[in-house]
Amino acid sequence: MKNLFLSILVFGFSINSIAQTTYWTSYNFSVDPENEETVYNLMDNHFKNNPIDGVTVYLYENHIKDHGNNYTHNVILTGSKEAMSANYDSPKNKSFELFQSKIGYFTKSHSSSMGNRTSSFNNGDKPIQKYYFIDAEDSSKLSAAFKNYGKYRPKNHQALFGSITSGASPAGESHWIIIGFDNFKDALSQNDYRQNDKAAQQAWSKYLEDGFVGETSIVRSGLRIMLGKW
Repeated sequence: MKNLFLSILVFGFSINSIAQTTYWTSYNFSVDPENEETVYNLMDNHFKNNPIDGVTVYLYENHIKDHGNNYTHNVILTGSKEAMSANYDSPKNKSFELFQSKIGYFTKSHSSSMGNRTSSFNNGDKPIQKYYFIDAEDSSKLSAAFKNYGKYRPKNHQALFGSITSGASPAGESHWIIIGFDNFKDALSQNDYRQNDKAAQQAWSKYLEDGFVGETSIVRSGLRIMLGKW
């Protein structure tokens, strides 16, 4: 657990789909309910006083998940290749080592992964996020279909896409999609916008037909809640 925060999933944002690739590392862990406030306060104090140049740190609660995905929290670091590399390659100072030691006392490691984000639609860090892990037979077709459907997504829905380059689970995911919302009401009505929009319905069918080819499938999904951003 002492290596929990050496690097940590996910994602920058823009109004339209963008070509610039960002990189992330993700560490999943569990915290007993009585220690959740302590863990948050430790993170808040450390990263407010020790911001990482060019890197954003996120803390999420893994709110809805399957039994094999049952960690309680997720910490993510995301930034450009240069910023992430600088953070990893720089020697850790005493402040970080102390923080790492304290946080490790209250957490239990579950899993970790790393990857990139290659496409995004609609701006903002949405607090409610559904995540989908995908085993893609043809990643280029899935990526192209995701981008082509982007213009039909509601402006209040954030949509992100990328790949997992290390740390895949036994489910075999190779790619991920995040759909973000402002609140639970929007998350519950995620697909309602297509009901009276024939163009969106047709585009959605084409998205599934073109992107989810062959054995491509969603192998894991869940919902997370953003607790902090530094």
